[in-house]
Amino acid sequence: YYNADSLQIFDEDGFFKTGDVGYYDEDGCLYFVERIKEVFKYRALPIIPSFIEAILLEHPAVKEAVVFGVPSGDDGDAPGAYIVLRKNSNVSKEEIFEFVAKQVSERERLTGGITFVSIERKNYMEMSAKILQGPKLKSTIPAKSLGQLFFECAEKYDDRICQVDGTTDETETYGSVKLRSTRVAMELQKRGITSDDVIIFCSSNSLDTSIPILATFYLGAKVANLDPTLSAKHTQHLISLVFPKIIFVEESAIALIEESLKTINFKAEIIVYGKSTKYTCVSQLTNPKDGEDNFRPLEVDLHDTALIFFSSGTTGLPKGICHSHYSFIDYEMGKVVLHYTTFYWITAMFMLIYSHIVGGYRVFCHSVEAENTFKVIDKYKVETMFLAPNLTNKFTTFKGTAGYDTSSLRIILCGGNPVSPLQYQKMAELFQYSNIIGVYGMTEVGVISMFHPDADKELITTKYRSCGKPLYAIRLKVVNEITNQILGPNEKGEIRVQTPCALKSYFKTDSSQIFDDDGFVKTGDIGYYDEDGCVYVIERIKEMFKYQSWHIVPSALETVLLEHPAVKEAVVFGVPCGDDGEAPGTCIVLKENSYASKEEIFEFVAKKVSDREKLRGGIIFVSNLPKTPTGKIMRREIRTSVVKSSQVDFKGDILQFPSFYWISRMLMLMCSFLLGGCKISCNIVDAEETLQIIETYKLVDIETNETVGPNKHGEICVKAPSLMKGYYNGDSSEVIDKDGFLKTGDVAYYDKDECFYIIERIKEMFKYLSRHIVPSSIEAILLEHPAVKEAIVFGVPRGHEEGDVPAACVIDATIDERESYFSVKQRSTRVALELQKRGITCKDVIVLCTKVTLDNVIPILASFYLGAKVTYLFMAPILTYKLTSFERAGEYNTSSLYSMLVGGTPISVAQFQRLSAVFKHSHIIFGYGLSEAGIVTLFDPTKDKGFIKTKPGSSGKPAAGVTVKVVDLVTNKALGPNQKGEICVKSSAVMKGYFKSDSSQAFDEDGFLKTGDIGYYDGDECFYIIERLKEMFKYMSWHIVPSAIEAVLLEHPAVKEAVVFGIPRTEEEGEVPAACVILKEKYNINKKEIEEFVAARVSDYEKLRGEGQ
Repeated sequence: YYNADSLQIFDEDGFFKTGDVGYYDEDGCLYFVERIKEVFKYRALPIIPSFIEAILLEHPAVKEAVVFGVPSGDDGDAPGAYIVLRKNSNVSKEEIFEFVAKQVSERERLTGGITFVSIERKNYMEMSAKILQGPKLKSTIPAKSLGQLFFECAEKYDDRICQVDGTTDETETYGSVKLRSTRVAMELQKRGITSDDVIIFCSSNSLDTSIPILATFYLGAKVANLDPTLSAKHTQHLISLVFPKIIFVEESAIALIEESLKTINFKAEIIVYGKSTKYTCVSQLTNPKDGEDNFRPLEVDLHDTALIFFSSGTTGLPKGICHSHYSFIDYEMGKVVLHYTTFYWITAMFMLIYSHIVGGYRVFCHSVEAENTFKVIDKYKVETMFLAPNLTNKFTTFKGTAGYDTSSLRIILCGGNPVSPLQYQKMAELFQYSNIIGVYGMTEVGVISMFHPDADKELITTKYRSCGKPLYAIRLKVVNEITNQILGPNEKGEIRVQTPCALKSYFKTDSSQIFDDDGFVKTGDIGYYDEDGCVYVIERIKEMFKYQSWHIVPSALETVLLEHPAVKEAVVFGVPCGDDGEAPGTCIVLKENSYASKEEIFEFVAKKVSDREKLRGGIIFVSNLPKTPTGKIMRREIRTSVVKSSQVDFKGDILQFPSFYWISRMLMLMCSFLLGGCKISCNIVDAEETLQIIETYKLVDIETNETVGPNKHGEICVKAPSLMKGYYNGDSSEVIDKDGFLKTGDVAYYDKDECFYIIERIKEMFKYLSRHIVPSSIEAILLEHPAVKEAIVFGVPRGHEEGDVPAACVIDATIDERESYFSVKQRSTRVALELQKRGITCKDVIVLCTKVTLDNVIPILASFYLGAKVTYLFMAPILTYKLTSFERAGEYNTSSLYSMLVGGTPISVAQFQRLSAVFKHSHIIFGYGLSEAGIVTLFDPTKDKGFIKTKPGSSGKPAAGVTVKVVDLVTNKALGPNQKGEICVKSSAVMKGYFKSDSSQAFDEDGFLKTGDIGYYDGDECFYIIERLKEMFKYMSWHIVPSAIEAVLLEHPAVKEAVVFGIPRTEEEGEVPAACVILKEKYNINKKEIEEFVAARVSDYEKLRGEGQ
């Protein structure tokens, strides 16, 4: 194959593997049966589609037929069929089923279902090309820019309400919005704004927010929105990315914008929403203007960039997503729309645009409160509302709905995740007049699919798990994510979309990887479509995981969990379990006043899923699940937090706590129980776990298996209700005897008081001359000798008759060497005198290459006696603060220190300056490396002097012989300068692999080591390390980088050490930053002072809101 691995298509004898199933007869004649990849298994036996298709085509009413596998749990794939009937044929599915059943085996019957497909439907779905085609664009949509559309709609609907603040009940008409936005546009013209310029808006929702946005559309300039809670670092990046000419900002975010502009040394005019004595205010721009009645929006190319949205920044800092004027089309959402998101999110912009096109108005609320929402729906007769599925629970649990009229609410759009059947039913009962419609979309494409409230009325109720049909001008295909082969109905793969409404590109960033060769946007979502062209989204590719080579789909298990009457919310994720991959685990929020045990939950799910989908990864009950502001569950952060937790150990079918993970705990248990057993309980992870009483036990002779009495050695065997069922996927017959007793493998005896004594593990015993040898008994004797420090006894083979003769390895206690200060001084002095004879001076370098012994220190001290100087020093970042805080540093001569290499995590610019002040003659160099790869990057003091001083945050350039790339976390594609991703390394110094462990996941397909570190390189190929991927967490949908906050904490004069981490909080917040801090001696300050110190230096969402100490 051209530029592809072809090894798999040839066997070891050089034969080409065709992939076809067939046979030959006694005459050597070949018979072709089927393609292997089209064969599927049902009840462990292969099903050949072409054989059943041939039978179907024998029926006089069947024109065309295709047979395929339909997933059927543990049975595999049951045969199903799509059939095109001949004209004027009248035949039922039952008749077709019986026709086939009479001619095939039981397993080949069409138990997977029969679907009649009409020619019209076949054409609509373009089944020949397997690409879904949405309806054509409406001819009524004018070819005008967003500015022209807004302006003309405002003229047309002059006296109608245009926007409503649902929290304050303030309203504004189209005429007022048009007048104010026109005046702002004229002011912007005076400032020279053109279609080439970008204007940034940084504000929460208010009646003023949209006014300058509309004005910008009138002039054809580009709109970009920031969130006031962004960090200074993110704000700096986004401003430097788009270089705005003007920034509109709310009062609370003025300091953020000022600091960001100063840091990046960029100038932009600041205009304030609200009041300001320092800057121009929006209210000043809306004063009357000469000629305002004659103003008209400028004509622009519809395919020019109109809006720049920003991605979530999962691989570092966000990217800019460019949308044209053509990206937004009328989707008939109703005249009165309600939303909660700000203009930072694309949903708010959709609502603004669509309400204008139809002459309706948008209502926005500042937060999702059930009572206020019902009041707003009733008062303003809301027709369309957008909700994240998890927020629907706020409404279905609200008790005060009786006094509100919601009959106007025609459409409830739910996007993000599917709504569970139970929750859908509750919402349908609560909003009896509403269509609850699943929506599928993404910022890069807009709305991809949804049902039409009128044309698809029946499908809305019967296929509520679907995200609807492709919308106007959408072409959708599902492809195999590995082979890129286009799949047909009910075949799962990656969804890809082509539409004139898709993003133009990422702003000033390579966008080639998001499109396939045919120009379709790769969504990164796994899904399929059915025979009616209804789209189903299953999971994000990156959220699926594998257990025992099977794909596990978290959302499928979450749906099952939500069917349990006690479960309010649930998230499923993969928990590492060795060679098996990742076992399904879950965090669950129970409903108020509800209770369910972990065992009950486990069994509930186990009855409804395949064996591989059972919750072997563990079950954890939590008070809430962290979510983004739009209600999406932060799955990755939850998984990272759980897997990293040291409090729990995921083993077996149910979550197992570490108290009895180690055999020592079980030995203590066995040694302590009396006849009849005793009840033992332990409090672990705030949950009392109780061991059931051991019913009975016995000791049996190792040779005869006969039961023995007191003071006689034998193997311990136990029987208890808590006894394991068996080893998972392993033969357990050898460990349980015929009476149901577990054979422990431990040799012991009990005395007349029935107290147990453990002697040895059977597998550590051996035989010599037919007698059992107990190593621990001989080891105990050896340790009684005064010269023996440690000993281990084992068997050495000596022939068939003798068996294994006892032998021992012994550590001599007399080798436990110690040395006094006097001896060290005397020996080092003598070595110094010898070095002097050899002409050693303070200018020489002495290298030591030796094992660790007491002799090591002697020549080192001798070198110091002769005035040898330290020229190179390696320091961890945290230790540098000890050096810069040492008050007597000036008393020492450090001029010999040529360079100090600082590695691990970056330090702040301020700390770099402090180090430079203390070590004036030294090069302070940042290095980056890891045990698996050695040194990866660092600056060369002789070649990179300029960079060392001007780029203190960089960890340098690739070391000699090292190749480094930065790849996208999702696509694994190599990124360019200033793009954040995972750092991957290749060099001769990279490890061969992990010892006796699978190392395949540590390397990519090109042989690069995946470091797990997030970073980037700049235009000078200088690398910057941001954070360990697994140590980042999210708060209010923003990524928190612990090391950045730690660097701020370490700047406080009282702080010696600090660590920052995330603490789960409310559904909307996610994990809030918290810190553990060690103070320097003699300092006594309170938490509030530390919190205020940090708050003054970080963004709002990086403040230490968690309970630290």
